[in-house]
Amino acid sequence: MLIEIHGAGFHNKGAQLMLEVVLRRVAQRFPNAEFCVEWDRSISDVELRRLGLKTFFVSAPRVRPRRYPVLGPLSSVAGRLVPGSLLRSRNMVARHWVDALIDISGYAFGDKMPLPRTQAFASRSRYYARRGKPVVMLPQMFGPFESGAIQAAMRRVCDSADLIYARDTVSYGHVEGLFATGCSKLRLAPDIAIFAEPDPGTPLPDRPYACIVPNARILDKGGLQWRGRYIGDLVHTVRLLRQQGLSVLLTMHESSGEDRELANQILAQVGPEVASMYESNCPFQLKAVFAGARLAVASRFHAVVSALSSGTPAIVLGWAHKYEMLMHDFGCSEYMHDAKEGREELEAKILALTRDETHCRVRAKLLECKNRMYAANAKMWDDVFAFLENGTTGIKADPQVALLQGE
Repeated sequence: MLIEIHGAGFHNKGAQLMLEVVLRRVAQRFPNAEFCVEWDRSISDVELRRLGLKTFFVSAPRVRPRRYPVLGPLSSVAGRLVPGSLLRSRNMVARHWVDALIDISGYAFGDKMPLPRTQAFASRSRYYARRGKPVVMLPQMFGPFESGAIQAAMRRVCDSADLIYARDTVSYGHVEGLFATGCSKLRLAPDIAIFAEPDPGTPLPDRPYACIVPNARILDKGGLQWRGRYIGDLVHTVRLLRQQGLSVLLTMHESSGEDRELANQILAQVGPEVASMYESNCPFQLKAVFAGARLAVASRFHAVVSALSSGTPAIVLGWAHKYEMLMHDFGCSEYMHDAKEGREELEAKILALTRDETHCRVRAKLLECKNRMYAANAKMWDDVFAFLENGTTGIKADPQVALLQGE
C-alpha cells in the first residue's frame, strides 16, 4: 500500500509532529505500507531518508498551490512515461501508484487561507476519488467559509473525500453548514498529536522553568490589536516569570526563522541572563520539554497541544477559533488570553498558575480531559484503518455529535 500524506512539512514542528504520528500509527497497522509526499524545500533529503518517505516525480507542493493546475496533471502523465525502475532508484514514485490519500493540513481550508490552496486540494482529492482511491482528512480546523469561492471549492473537497474529521465543534459546524442537509462524511475527533509520546531521553533544565512560544503568524493573522502589543506582552511575561523564580525558555516551534526573529527581539529587551532560546529538530523532544515545564505561554497551536496533553498548564495567545476550542476541550478556557484583554489580566493568569494549589488543580483537570478523549481518538483510527483496508467504513452518520469530553 502506497499512501500520499498531504499537508506535511518540517518548518512547522506541529506539522512535523502530525506527520510522524501518522507514519507510526499507520505502520503499526500496515507494516508494509509505504508513504510519499510532495517535495518542498522544508523537507531535506536527510529527513526523507530517516522517515522512509518517497517523493513524487514532478511535485506540486501545497505551499505553492497555484502550481498544481499544471504540475498535478503533469505529474500523473510523466509518471507513466518514465521507467518505474528509474523512479525507484531515485526514491521517487509515480502518482498513479498511490493507493490512498491522507490529509493532515492542520489548518488550510477557510477564509483566512489562500483560495488556491483549497482549489488545489479539491483537484487533488478529485483525482483520487475518480480512480476509486480513498481520501481521508484527519482532524483539523475548518472555516469559516464566508467567501463564495471558498465555499464552492470546499464543497468540491467534501464531495471527493471519504472521511472528514474536524477537531472541534466550531469547525464541524462550518463544514456542515456548507450543505443544506449536512455532510454524512463528517466526523469529530481530537487532534492526533494529543496522544504522541514525548522522547524520554530528552535532557531538561535542572531548575523549574517555563516555556514561552512566540508565533509570527499572530502578527499577520491576529489583527491590529495584537500587532501593537504582542512583543511587549511577551517581554512582560518573561520578566514576571523570572520574578516568580522560574527559568524561561523561548521555545521555537518552527524552523523558518520567523519565530526566532521574534524571540531575538524579546531577548534584546530582557537580556540573555533573563531568558534563553531552545530549539530542537525533533517534535517529540519538544513535547518532552513542554511536559517538563511548570507552565507554558504559547501562540503555536501544537505547542499548546503538547503542553496540555502532558498536563502542563498553558496560557494561550491565539488568533483563531482552534485555540479557543482546544482550551475548551481541555477544560481550561479561562487561560485563553484574548487581544481585547489588558496586561493586568495576563499577569493575573500567570500568577494564578504559579501557585501550587491552582497548578495542581489545573494539571489534574488536563489529564482527566485527555483521558476522556482517548476513546474518540481510538475510534477514529479504527475507522480510518478499516476504510484503508476495505475501502468502506460501514459507519452511519450520527446526527448527534458527541463533544470531545463526552458531555
